[in-house]
Amino acid sequence: MTRASSDQMIHVGTLSFTPYRNHRVVTGIPLTCLFPVMGVAADRGDSIALGFPMPEDLFSQLFDFGALGLFAGFLIWQHLGMQKRLDKMVERFQEQLREIEEKHEERVEIMRGRYDVVIDKVRAEGQQQLRECLATREELISKLGDQIEGNAKTIGQALIKQDVALAKLDEGLNEMRLRREVRRRTEDR
Repeated sequence: MTRASSDQMIHVGTLSFTPYRNHRVVTGIPLTCLFPVMGVAADRGDSIALGFPMPEDLFSQLFDFGALGLFAGFLIWQHLGMQKRLDKMVERFQEQLREIEEKHEERVEIMRGRYDVVIDKVRAEGQQQLRECLATREELISKLGDQIEGNAKTIGQALIKQDVALAKLDEGLNEMRLRREVRRRTEDR
C-alpha cells in the first residue's frame, strides 16, 4: 500500500482508499473505525498494537486478498472485540457472584444472630423451668416425707391399739375357755 495525499485515491485490489486525517480510509471509512481494537493508524505504518509482534505488512497482505482479506480482518477484529466483551462479562459476573455471596453471608450472619438470641432465650427458659421443676420436686418430696411420717405414726398407733385389742380378745377367749372347762367339769361330776 502506498500513501497518498488527501485528494488522491489509492487502489488495492478491488478496494479504493483515500487518506483521511492521516488514516487510511476504505470507501470513506477510516481503518481505525474498521479495526479500532487493533489500533490501526497510518502514522505507525501497518503495525497492530495488540501487545504481541505482528508483521508490519499484515494489513497490506489482508488488503491484497480484497474482500476476503477485509472480511478476515473484520473477523479478527470481531473475535478480539467479543473476547474483550466476554472478559468484561465474566468479570461482571464474578463481581455479581461476590456481591451475592457477601449478601448471603450477611443474611446468614443476621439469621445466626437471630437464632442465637432465640436459642439463648429457649435455653434460659429451659433452665428456669428445670429450676422450678426441681424446687417443686423438693417440695413434693418434703410433703410426701411428712405424710409418710404421719402415716407411719398413725399406723404405729393403730398397731398398738390392735395389739391391745388382740390382747383383750385373747384374755376374753381364755376366760371363755376356762369357764367352759369349769362348766364341763362341773357337769361331769
